[in-house]
Amino acid sequence: MASCSGIGSGFVTASITCSQNNGTTWTARAAIPGAGDFPRVSVGRDGSVYVVTLSGNSVLLNRFSSCATGLTPATGFPVTVATLSGGVACPVAGLDRCNDGNTLSSPMVAPDPGNANHLIVTFAENNGGTSERIVAMESTNSGASFPTRRNVSAGASVRRFMPWSCTTRGSAWVGWYDRGAATGANNDLTDYFLGSTSGTLWNLTANPDPQCASGWPCAPRSTNDSEACSAQPQLAGVCRNAAGGGSGTRCDFSNGGCPPGETCRTGGGCPKYGDYNGIACAGDFVVAAWASATAPAGLPAAAGIGVYSSTAFVARDGAAIWRYTGTPCSGDSCPGWQMLDNNPRTAAIAAGGSQLVQLHNDGRIWRYTGTPCSGTSCPGWQLLDNNIRTQEIAVSGSHIYQRHNNGQLWRYTGPACTGTSCPGWRLLDDNPKTRHIAVGGFN
Repeated sequence: MASCSGIGSGFVTASITCSQNNGTTWTARAAIPGAGDFPRVSVGRDGSVYVVTLSGNSVLLNRFSSCATGLTPATGFPVTVATLSGGVACPVAGLDRCNDGNTLSSPMVAPDPGNANHLIVTFAENNGGTSERIVAMESTNSGASFPTRRNVSAGASVRRFMPWSCTTRGSAWVGWYDRGAATGANNDLTDYFLGSTSGTLWNLTANPDPQCASGWPCAPRSTNDSEACSAQPQLAGVCRNAAGGGSGTRCDFSNGGCPPGETCRTGGGCPKYGDYNGIACAGDFVVAAWASATAPAGLPAAAGIGVYSSTAFVARDGAAIWRYTGTPCSGDSCPGWQMLDNNPRTAAIAAGGSQLVQLHNDGRIWRYTGTPCSGTSCPGWQLLDNNIRTQEIAVSGSHIYQRHNNGQLWRYTGPACTGTSCPGWRLLDDNPKTRHIAVGGFN
């Protein structure tokens, strides 16, 4: 087959081929064992080629030798990475082509660039009812087995779909659509999240996109795609006569609106959400990209569906905190800085008055007590909280605040943590629509 445009119908066998001359020529196509569908491919540090597929509810992994050594299938493969508790259930209001020519469970394989034996497979699966969770399965023997399972998403029962993943610094990073902001009246409100197997969870958009409101560039393949939207009517269909011609007027599948002799029809669908998503890991950085018709918080308003991206600093080699001591630079020498901490989990700092606070990527909040680092020892920090839901911190002259990923807003009242107990916080607000906090003065 000369190009993908030749794939128009039927069932196509998942196959693999490779090129060693920038795509000028390709090896003979070989079928991927296991009868899986929707293959995704990645290459390990040692050149091994991994392909993950989905066969029913079974997530399968194949391993091949490098392209240079002939893409030889490895003995013992495919292996079953996991059996889904259930796929992402359709309909998902506002999407086009829900599990029709694609899979919203979106299994991906992400080899560790620092360890040829370490790889992680991620996917979305049913979490009860019409909710999903994002799962990561971890292997330390080049995919021969996957004994370690982690839930990357939070525990709340919400819609989650189309995860993409990569690996860096020993952790997998996963981006996905998340409907934690959705309500009964607005069941399509969708943010984009980034989480990791090390416990980090960030809302990258903080401005949910009503995916039904972005319209229907093409008539969808199923009436359910638009009829599931809480906001109605949805002009998703197209008016056609019995011969397939007609006015082409856009219409609602329930309310109609077509000229006499025509009915509201489905179509073949076209790219809307997810087709142009992606994620990439490199060293200390993760770059996630996703399609949305609503710009992330702080950006100009969107004009239709566009692709947005976010770059996250995820260093695990030491994110040092330095305090200026008053000596300015002289030439290339800048000696006026004192190291206060050098912790690989540091994700954010906030200061106000005489208080300095840091947030770790596992949700822990620490307050500086005044003792700077001595060599590699940095003892001057006191644990104030240990909550994986923490997403943001803010500090005023006299108070410390935190925001959770469910919108809750908390103020520190003391005391500090004792062991795993951290009782020193008072709930100020419990609004799931809260996306940012700001403080000033001594409030």
